[in-house]
Amino acid sequence: SHNNSVELATIENNSGVGLAFTKSSDNTFIGNSIRSNNMGVYGNDSSSGNLFQENDISNSTTEGIVLQNICNGNTIRENNIASNGGYGLVLLSSSGNLAYWNDIIDNAPQALDDRDDNAWNAAYPWGGNYWSDYSGNDTFSGPNQDLPGSDGIGDTPYVIDSDSQDIYPLMSPHGTIQSRPPEDLRASLSGSNLENVTITWSLSPDDGSGYMSVIGYRIFRNTTYSPTGEGYQTVTTLPNGTSSFVDSLAGTGDRYDYFYLVCSLDLNGSVSCASVQAAKFTRPLSAGPNLASIPLIQSDESIGTVLQTVEYDTAWYYDSSSGEWKWQMMHKQYGRLTSINSTMGLWVNVTGDCNLTVAGIVPAQTTIHLWSGWNLVSFPSFNSSYSVADLKAEMPVERVEGFDFAPPHFLRVLQDSDVLQAGEGYWVKVSQDAMWVVSNG
Repeated sequence: SHNNSVELATIENNSGVGLAFTKSSDNTFIGNSIRSNNMGVYGNDSSSGNLFQENDISNSTTEGIVLQNICNGNTIRENNIASNGGYGLVLLSSSGNLAYWNDIIDNAPQALDDRDDNAWNAAYPWGGNYWSDYSGNDTFSGPNQDLPGSDGIGDTPYVIDSDSQDIYPLMSPHGTIQSRPPEDLRASLSGSNLENVTITWSLSPDDGSGYMSVIGYRIFRNTTYSPTGEGYQTVTTLPNGTSSFVDSLAGTGDRYDYFYLVCSLDLNGSVSCASVQAAKFTRPLSAGPNLASIPLIQSDESIGTVLQTVEYDTAWYYDSSSGEWKWQMMHKQYGRLTSINSTMGLWVNVTGDCNLTVAGIVPAQTTIHLWSGWNLVSFPSFNSSYSVADLKAEMPVERVEGFDFAPPHFLRVLQDSDVLQAGEGYWVKVSQDAMWVVSNG
């Protein structure tokens, strides 16, 4: 097959080769996602004059790209060839191929070439490829890398083997793929009086490794939640290698809710944000019974930590799966209610006006098991328009009750027009078992 074009295709998760061709010439393969196959690309037997450009060829079990048996005169440029279990790029018994402006990252190993007449770089000043394991410096410039001043090209070649090398290795990735975001966000209250919010994360895989393109982290914040970060403002920018941020005086004592985006900042000035948001949530509680919940995922769900800002004597929860009440008394070292998660509604008898303040992660989606009969549940979402009518449309709900200040039961029947609120607890009666999926989208 000759003179074909394969563009913008998704070729992923194949147990064999994602894209294979033989005796095929003058084809173009542009902008394809060729990921998580056993082998990414395999060309064989006099396949010549083909162009591979701007493809993502990554996470193969074995090699990323293999061209062998007189595959001559092919051009491989501007591809992301990353995290393949074998060689990233292999040229065997093939001549006159040109590979440049590729980001060749974290392959095991990076490249193999058994000839001496393939080119691993374009002419100066266009340069060669970015190699994640290149350890050279960039102090000089010019075709011979002997003139004062850096130019984004390494001063010494990247050696593939004794007769193959990239003369002009790039110091930073050439591709347009953004740096990867930070991972494993956590948030907690901190400080002697819990007056601060501390957010921690694991560094981006491209901070000090991978693309090595992260130059810092940017923190965005807002007082209302948006899944896309709309309206969030920059709080600070931190240097690369940083894995924590303390928002001083934003914790206990500050009446506002805060939602945080933590994003890596790359060489191009682009940000790539973590897939989840951190947050601090505050709800005032009045002396007496309160029906509350925790709308954030806590890294420590022990009752002592979750209710550490609340002045109370007793907390209790109805476990509808067993039909049992679980309770805990503040000043006694016994009770069966030892932990609180984001699915639970909770009665708390408060001894003095105070704030329930927690820090954690905003759940993208929460599944709550509703058992036939009554359930004491939370509403772990910051969707400000979700009503009882919406709940009834999704679940086999017979009745919903919420908190009311009036004794003796401190409850009222909610109407279809009532909107559910984050931080409140609810009694929900259903006619049969059901799984309620609560979204923050």
